[in-house]
Formats: sequence, structure tokens, C-alpha cells
Amino acid sequence: MKKLPLRTLYNRTIVVLLAHPVEIALGIFFFIIYLMSRSKGGNSPEFNMQLFFPLLFAVAYCCNYFFKEKARFVYYLTFFLVVPLYLLRFYLEDFTNSSGYPFTMLLVVFLMLGHRKAADNTVFARQSVKMLIHCLFAFLIGFLLLGAVAAIYASACYIFDWKGWTYFYGYGLMLILYLFVPLLFCYLQDKESEGWEVLPKAVQVVLNFILSPAIIVYTVILYVYAFTILIRWELPKGGVAAMVMAFIIAAFSGHMSQLIVSRRYYNWFYRAFTLIAIPPLVLFWEGTMHRIMQYSFTEARVYLLAASVLMTLFVFFLASKRWGNYRLMLLISSIVIVLLTYIPGISARSIGIAAQEHRMVQLARSLSLWDEQTSKLKEVPTIKTSDLAEYNKLQQLGDSYDYLRRELGHKPMIQAYGQRVLARPLDFSGKEIGYAYFKYPKGARVPVGDYHTFLPECRLKYEGEMLNAYHHDTLLLSINVKTYLGAYKVEMDEWNNEAKSVVPFCLTNDSCMVLLEQITRNNDGTYNITAYQNVMGFLK
Repeated sequence: MKKLPLRTLYNRTIVVLLAHPVEIALGIFFFIIYLMSRSKGGNSPEFNMQLFFPLLFAVAYCCNYFFKEKARFVYYLTFFLVVPLYLLRFYLEDFTNSSGYPFTMLLVVFLMLGHRKAADNTVFARQSVKMLIHCLFAFLIGFLLLGAVAAIYASACYIFDWKGWTYFYGYGLMLILYLFVPLLFCYLQDKESEGWEVLPKAVQVVLNFILSPAIIVYTVILYVYAFTILIRWELPKGGVAAMVMAFIIAAFSGHMSQLIVSRRYYNWFYRAFTLIAIPPLVLFWEGTMHRIMQYSFTEARVYLLAASVLMTLFVFFLASKRWGNYRLMLLISSIVIVLLTYIPGISARSIGIAAQEHRMVQLARSLSLWDEQTSKLKEVPTIKTSDLAEYNKLQQLGDSYDYLRRELGHKPMIQAYGQRVLARPLDFSGKEIGYAYFKYPKGARVPVGDYHTFLPECRLKYEGEMLNAYHHDTLLLSINVKTYLGAYKVEMDEWNNEAKSVVPFCLTNDSCMVLLEQITRNNDGTYNITAYQNVMGFLK
């Protein structure tokens, strides 16, 4: 068995560090950002910064390839992209919660797959499979290393009665993700920049006997479903669009795999794929256009329509030797993502906001709820209706208002269009439907302070105007909900999608603290506590 001396391992590590200094420097920088985020707790601006590491790593990695010999300074300058990112850290949360972020991550994938030169589709397919395998292998080895170190550490703590370091596992995971995995990935890519003329047998088994058969079975299922809705003369279900999109992406992967496997068992299927894909594409278009026509555009639906156009275009590209180029498809897709994500005015977000503003105004006018003089919703009493058509319009008006409130913010929306209470939907019993639910901030530390004794299975109970907290039958504390939440109303009015502070969730008195699970913002702008069971309590 061939041994790998420590000296050789050290030399190889140095070679990778010298070949990829910016990628490694980015890993170190983002690990420091993680430490800052951990010290602040909760959903801090630094936490949102970390979500952009894949994008900056991809940009640096691609520039390293393009500027390896000439204009090398461009590659080094990519590190300084962290400066505007850090300055804008307070404004990143809205973007990371939008549809633009997952498409940004898709752009990262396209950059990594398409940046290398490829003489033809076969070379491109070989490079893409190699990169994906190297990426998966780097993550696998990284998590195995973390598991081994964690097991050793936990065993040592148990055997020697060490108290242990609370943050050991979290810090270890981030070191793996920011430093070890990128380092190993770069090493594997550099080590095997040539070769891969023949795929490993295990990879060929996956491509020939798992991927392609699954695609064919999936095709049969979609055909049967298309035939079923044709017979019943009904619209496809909402989730079918996602199914067809997954089918087309998987089929493109299968089509590409046929170029690099030793035995091409499924050429008969992929040669005719342009024709085979037409019925699933019809399903996709029918479902997509119906929802756009009925509910208008949102940011997600703009991306969905763009995906529809691109998928249809690329399916027909496959029938042409001139246009059926995978790198060309990635380039077109990347340009569309950039236009719809980062260009103001024509971005998916801008289009979604404009469309929902128009829809909201039209619905309000049809219900006589729009004030033409103030260009706001009218201040009228609570609407109650037993007319189904009118009720559905109220629901849609409320949906448009809520979408705009999430995109524009709670206060700007009230200033621009008035309170949503004017168009709040009621069920047929007249019961008001709440429109915003705020959970205890995910990942936030519990501010136990002097409250050290944990009490499981506490519960809340309304008794008149008072909300009482009990541990079994023992009363822990009692508060007037209206008075208590009223004190935090100004702060909570600033919340859009998530709670920004843990303080309103902490009910305290001289002897105990109870943590609320959920606070609800009602349609009239008041707040309420709506989760009563299994809350956490602490005693001094």
C-alpha cells in the first residue's frame, strides 16, 4: 500500500495555497464573519453575509482561471468584493429571503460549470461531471473528518470528565465548510485537470442504470397524467410545474451523460427528446399561464415564466447541431438571471411589485374600496359578506396587500396605501383572519440571565383580560396582554418577515421567565399571543 508522507501532504497543501490564495483568503474572511455573527447571536447582518460565500468563491475561482497569466491583478481584486458586501450587510436580509437568492445560487452553479473552455459538448460533459464529483467528494471527506474529530473530542470529554467547549462543533463545521472543503476541491480540480477520458465504472452505473431509467419512468408518469387531465378536461395541479421543471433538468443531465458513457443504451430516447418533451411542456405552460392570468405576476412567477421560455427554447436547441451547445445554454441562462435579479426596473422583484400594485388597485376599485382622491384604500368598517365571488375578491385583495407589505415594508405600505384592515378577508362566520405570525427568532440565544432552573411543559391560559403562565397547576406569572404587547408595538411594527428581537417574547417577573413561541399581528395592527402549549419556563 502506497504511503502518503506528511512532507508530501504539506508540499501539496502549499501548492494549492499558492495557486488559490484569494479563494482561501475568502474562506478565512468568512470564518471571521461567522465568529462575529456567533458573538451577536440571532439573525445578525453578519449571518446574512455568510450566505454570499458561494458567490464570491465562484467569482474568484473563475477569475483565477481566466487571468492565470495575463492581468493577474484582476483575480486578486476579487477579494475586495467583500468590502461592498460588508458595507451593505444591513440590507441583505430582504434579498436572502427573496426568490432572487436561490437564483443567485443557481448562477453560481452555472459559473462553475460553464467557465472553462470546451471544444464540444463531450468535453463540456466530462468537465461538468468531474467537477460535480470533486465537489461531492470534498464535502464527503470534510464531513467524515468533522465526524471523526467530533467523536474523538466527545469521547475525551466523557472519559476525562471535561466540561467541554460549547462552540467546538459549530466552529469545527464552519472551518470545514470555509477552508477544508474549498481547499480539497481546488486540489482535486488542479490534480486532474487532464484525464477523465473514461468515466469511473461507479459513475457510469449511476448514469446508465439509475438516472436514465428514472427519467423514462418519470416521462411515462407525466404522459399518463396529461392524458388523465385531457379526458377530465381540467387544469393541471399547481405542483406539476415544479415536477416538469425537475424532469426537464434531469433529462438534460441524462442527455449530456450519453456523450461520456462507454455504452449508450438510451440514445433512442434522447435523440427523440425534443418531441417527447412537448406534452410535459404543454402541461407546464398551461399551469403557469393560468396562475399568472388569475393572480398576476409575483417575483417567483416572473422567474417561473423565464424558466418556461428558456426550457422550451433549450429543448428545441437539442434538435440542432448548431444551437445545441450546453455552454451556450448556460450563458443565456446566466444573462437572464443577471437581468432579472440585479437590474433595477426590469428585475423580477420590480415586475412583481408593479403587477401586484396594479392588481390590488383593480380589485379595490371593483369592490368600491379605492379612494381616487387619496389613492389609498378607503377607511370603511370591517367587511362581512356571504357572497362567494366577493369574498374571493377580498381574499385576493388581501393577498396582494400582504405581498406588497412583505416587499416594501409594513410602515411604507401603510403610508402608501393605508391599512390592510380595510380589505381584510373574513370567513363566513365573521371570524377575522390574522395576517402575520412571528416566531421566536431562529438561532437566537435564550437570555436566561439569573433564571437558571428550566421548567419544561409550561402552558399559557387566558383568564379574562389576563394571560396566566402555569407549570402544571402552579401559577408562574400573569400579564395583561394588551398592555404588555402595546409597550412593544412601535418596535414590532418594524418587523416584516421575521422577528428582529427576542425581548417581546420574554415574559418575566421577580421569580421566573416564560418564553413565548409566537406573536401574531392582527389585521387591525394590534398584536396577540396565539401559541399556548409547551412553552418554556425558567426559575431563578
